[in-house]
Order: sequence, then C-alpha cells, then structure tokens
Amino acid sequence: MRDVTSADVALTGSYQGRRRMTLTYPLLNRSRCILWLVTGHEKVDMLPRLYEGDRSVPAGRISRHQSVVLADEEVAAHLRDQPSRR
Repeated sequence: MRDVTSADVALTGSYQGRRRMTLTYPLLNRSRCILWLVTGHEKVDMLPRLYEGDRSVPAGRISRHQSVVLADEEVAAHLRDQPSRR
C-alpha cells in the first residue's frame, strides 16, 4: 500500500491464506474524519508517534488534522507522563 497513490483501494499480500484489500493513503487523507482506537499496552509507544506524525509507521502517514483519537486509560496515562513535544 505504501507506494499506491493512483487508486483508492489496493491488493495486499496474502494473510492467513487470503488475499486482502486495503484503503490507500490518498483515500484516507481525503476522509472528513479519521477515528483512531488505541488500546492495549503494546500500543503505548505508538500514540506519541501518531501525534508526532512519525512517517516510519503507517499511522504517521495519515493527516492528523481530521483525526480523533480514542485511547484506553493505560495508553492515555502513558501519554500524559511524556514531556510535551509541541
């Protein structure tokens, strides 16, 4: 999906024996609103990267201007403990 800019939907590689389709970055960036649901201890380090627009992770390639983030208490508490990066 990373290289697809000429289509709204792209085929991905096989996952669990099935071929999947995914929405591309251009389509997601044209959305009126993006809702991120961030849960679980394994995502604690990802939320700051999302806020920073870290393009090394897929979420960082999505425009943050139309985004809403819902994070569970564990993830949100970790973010509150971080120094402000703005």
